[in-house]
This record gives sequence, C-alpha cells and structure tokens, in this order.
Amino acid sequence: MSFDSIHLVSDIEDRSQTPDARLSEYLDILQSLHSRWSPHPGQEKIIQAVFRDHIKFIFIRCGRKFGKSETGFYILWRWA
Repeated sequence: MSFDSIHLVSDIEDRSQTPDARLSEYLDILQSLHSRWSPHPGQEKIIQAVFRDHIKFIFIRCGRKFGKSETGFYILWRWA
C-alpha cells in the first residue's frame, strides 16, 4: 500500500476553512484511503465495534496474518 497521495491529518486542520470544507476534504481523504485498502470481514467487526458500537476496550485473539496493525492504524487515523 502506498501513502503517497494520502494527506496527513494536519493537512485538514486549516482553521481558515469552513467546517463544511474541512468535512468535505476529510471525506475525500477517507475515500482515497478506502480505494487502496478495504478491511476483511473480521477487521470490519473491530472497526464497527469502535465507531458504531462505541466499545472502549477490545481484545482481539487472532493469527499472525489477520491484519491487526493495519486495523489499528486505520482506527488511529480515523480517530485523530
């Protein structure tokens, strides 16, 4: 996965923009991220637990190739 065209979170923190413009830019960045990476069903359960169900503590028991790091980075990016 290449992050060359994905903006940094600080890029969307320009306070001179209107809230609608910042939201639009955030959604563009999110769409760009989703065009390069899509979670598998197991990762989707974790992401939904964090963002939809607002679960604060999650224990994940899974194998080495599950994608824990990718999922964690994705959640951290969205949370920032």
